[in-house]
Amino acid sequence: MTLNVYIYALLDPRDSTVRYVGLTRFLWKRFRNHIYRGPNLHFVNWITKLRSLGKEPNLRVLEIVAERDSGEAERKWITTHRAQGCRLLNYTSGGEKDYSPSVETREKLGAWQRGLKRGPLSAETRRKLSLSHKGRLFNPSAAEHIIAINKSRTGIPLSDEHRKRVGEGVRLAAQRRREMTRCERMT
Repeated sequence: MTLNVYIYALLDPRDSTVRYVGLTRFLWKRFRNHIYRGPNLHFVNWITKLRSLGKEPNLRVLEIVAERDSGEAERKWITTHRAQGCRLLNYTSGGEKDYSPSVETREKLGAWQRGLKRGPLSAETRRKLSLSHKGRLFNPSAAEHIIAINKSRTGIPLSDEHRKRVGEGVRLAAQRRREMTRCERMT
């Protein structure tokens, strides 16, 4: 059985320009997903701007194709609209199942996620963050899980290397606690 796939365009309701070209089997479900969760940051910003004006993008079906031809059809429509001067919000040329960002893009995303974009945190900010996390259980059920794992591993002999690493970790943690106590006394 051959499934049909919709090649669609999202148009800016202010001037009817094509801003995004995509493909899907479930047209209205995909449209709703775009409204609430876009495929990339520029797209989300565009949707947010439209929603602040009380508008939504318009949907236009460009072509209905068999699933096996969908990638080629999507690439054709993206190429066509870019050639016409449309400022598409698509990151890729279409047709791929799994988008794999370039090394440069991955580095930029990683830097952004690590907070390097806004610069390194000051010593005071790091100290405040550290103090706010002290003694906090991140997930109450995680404590139960850790206890269960510890019970299940009771009696299993550890290698000398493992004992050494555990000991180093315990010593480092104690040293950090002592240093933090000294810092707190200074302030």
